[in-house]
Amino acid sequence: MKAIAIVSNKRNSGKTTTAINLAFGIANIGKDTILIDADEHAKINFYLGPRERNTLDEVLSGKRDIIEATYLHPSGIRIIPSILNRYDKHKVHIKDIIDELKTKTKVLVINSPVEYKNMDMVLHASDEVLLVSLADKYSIKSLKELSEKIESDGKNIIGIVLTKNGKEDYSEYVEKLTGHPVLSVIPEDIKFNQALEQKTPLILMPDKNKAIKSYEKLANMFA
Repeated sequence: MKAIAIVSNKRNSGKTTTAINLAFGIANIGKDTILIDADEHAKINFYLGPRERNTLDEVLSGKRDIIEATYLHPSGIRIIPSILNRYDKHKVHIKDIIDELKTKTKVLVINSPVEYKNMDMVLHASDEVLLVSLADKYSIKSLKELSEKIESDGKNIIGIVLTKNGKEDYSEYVEKLTGHPVLSVIPEDIKFNQALEQKTPLILMPDKNKAIKSYEKLANMFA
């Protein structure tokens, strides 16, 4: 059993998209997987829909049991959605929830908060950390600071995913800057918008393209 935190220090970096497609990719390989939305802005409901009544927020506030907030997606993966996480108002610690979920599945994929004070709570309960960054120099430079913070807390960074990649390949630059391997480079693709409109993970879309194959290859690394 292991918990993988999907982490970025910037919004609109492709973090939630990566968390969703990694979780669905691992499940497609045949591993029992749970996807949990621990982000403060709770985007998984927006990406997959519809909004569920019972959410992680209610579990954290002590109003619901974690089982009541777990939903079965038509593809077979289990999802724990959220609406708007208020970490300063919770009665139940997120670490206790993650520890419980780790006993119920082979792989737990966590869409982590972006604010470090909230992210830190998720990191302490996770076994591995996957960093996500836009493939541009400004985003990549700030990634170094984040990776150093995470390492100083003693957490295991397994690698980096670069998203919305254009013509220039920053993989070698990122690896030299951070000291961590780039596991996948996800190209910019129109199918991302199509998947969003259909409320479907990109990895489940027909006519596999480079972006889908990149996520499938990433998922296989966790099989």
